[in-house]
Amino acid sequence: MFICDNFLILIKIKNHIFIKIFVYYRSNKAIFSYLYNIKSLFLRKFISCFENFYMLKFEIEFSGHKNIRSNHQKTLEITKESHLTPQGDCIIGVNATASCSDLPKALKDKLKSENSLITFLIKVGDQEFIVKGKGHSELTLTHLADIVIRKSNFICPRTLSVKCDKASDLLPREMVTLLQDPKTKGTFTIMVD
Repeated sequence: MFICDNFLILIKIKNHIFIKIFVYYRSNKAIFSYLYNIKSLFLRKFISCFENFYMLKFEIEFSGHKNIRSNHQKTLEITKESHLTPQGDCIIGVNATASCSDLPKALKDKLKSENSLITFLIKVGDQEFIVKGKGHSELTLTHLADIVIRKSNFICPRTLSVKCDKASDLLPREMVTLLQDPKTKGTFTIMVD
């Protein structure tokens, strides 16, 4: 909820993209309610004005690959690339729909805050894996193909989060087995408080 001089604005985003705006005039003469079905681009611009009042959430889809190993102890990665060698042992998904450079500006701004707490939800079928991490003021978020989350403080253009509580080695082995099938689809959801 955002309050300014003559307006009370309630932003409500659920399964459908709607914004409900209640305008309350101080004179108490009228209350107007408008329901707008807003196109995605306009909605993102509108919401960016109120980014301090809600949790940012961004979902990336990815695919499995026969060479998924997921046994790196310090990092976890998804990539837009379609190929993967067995040496890429931190990678859990290929053909991702976004990389660091593709993230919305409002999300990047939040990720670049030292105070940001980030939750990553990885879903494959009915299985879920959650990782918690932190933002950092020196993140550049410019890599064109990859997203890497790290347990360390190391920062490069691929780094999305630091000081994470888990890496790819802790991904449940049942999930890894599913991800070794190229037909498997998963989601990598970024949520920032």
